[in-house]
Amino acid sequence: MQAKPMRLPRRAPVPRNRGIYYRPRPGGKVAPPYEIRYLDSGGTYRWVTVNGSLEEAQARRSELMIRRRRGERTEPNRQRFDEYARAWLERQEIRPRTREVYNWALERHLIPYFGRHRLDQISCDEIAAFITLKRRAGLKGWTVTSILRPQDACHGPALQACTPPRRPTPETDPELAGNARTSHARGHR
Repeated sequence: MQAKPMRLPRRAPVPRNRGIYYRPRPGGKVAPPYEIRYLDSGGTYRWVTVNGSLEEAQARRSELMIRRRRGERTEPNRQRFDEYARAWLERQEIRPRTREVYNWALERHLIPYFGRHRLDQISCDEIAAFITLKRRAGLKGWTVTSILRPQDACHGPALQACTPPRRPTPETDPELAGNARTSHARGHR
């Protein structure tokens, strides 16, 4: 005889937080993870789980509502990064050298790191972790920026949401600022 699987308690709405739910703990305690109900861009109600604080759940719900109002896609995308990136590169009408650099960045750096992730699961924090990993591996800021160019082009929305300090630029990275000054001083532009 097989035992019945243990069922989760029913979702309960978080008081004074419309659209945010939780699964009551023993004693009725309100605690993570929270579940958000939202209307996607296709008109279907969906649920998303937020494993953080209530403030993070509120922020995620607000973000989804704003994206829907702007007309952005809010439906889950089940396509993996490696599949999408390779197909994206094939569709591009770019110079051969640019294609070679993009292919190097995708095959050598981006696909080994993000390859099996679903596109909708690649977040700013994942991209920031990737940048940190590459910088710790000894790559210079401009090399990391070159690696991220195809990621930026084929998966732009995740990068646009990142705050500027997470991307290496001359303004945020002292090493890049030093390189910019020295190349300018030598007459290079």
